[in-house]
Amino acid sequence: FTGNNRYDEEVQRFLQCVQNGFEGEALAQLGQIFTDWIDSAPNFPEAVYLCRKLANSYIAQLHKMGVEPERTTYLSLISFNTPDALRARLEKHIGSACSEVADRRKDSDDQLKQRMLEYVDGHFTEPDLTLMTVSDQCGISIYLCSRLFKEYAGIGFKDYVREKRME
Repeated sequence: FTGNNRYDEEVQRFLQCVQNGFEGEALAQLGQIFTDWIDSAPNFPEAVYLCRKLANSYIAQLHKMGVEPERTTYLSLISFNTPDALRARLEKHIGSACSEVADRRKDSDDQLKQRMLEYVDGHFTEPDLTLMTVSDQCGISIYLCSRLFKEYAGIGFKDYVREKRME
């Protein structure tokens, strides 16, 4: 029971949801882990073993992501008395972990948008400036570049370059 690969696969799916910042999916996957494995464990020591394995995997994933829980949070995740206590603590912490991932993603997108705009502002006089050039410079697809550029500049790439050249 304890060496079951299916349990490990479910935990990995849960951790992937946390890593991607998908709070709702992470909570659903966590619920599934408790329903399928921990709550249906044949005895209490087996359930506690699975909980410790889950808590350790979650903490290791946070470290990989560069998300360091506060000491009190860390201690609460490793010093639970019952599976229900761990579940409640994980459910509480998943929200903040996913929020941090979302904030990082937003910051990263904002930096990318700023870099794109700075590149265009610095090269708008070049006749061969294209969206493809900007996307290559930023290492992203032309489609993503177009979408992010419009989100940040408020107008499309061609219109922005045209207005910049007219200035």
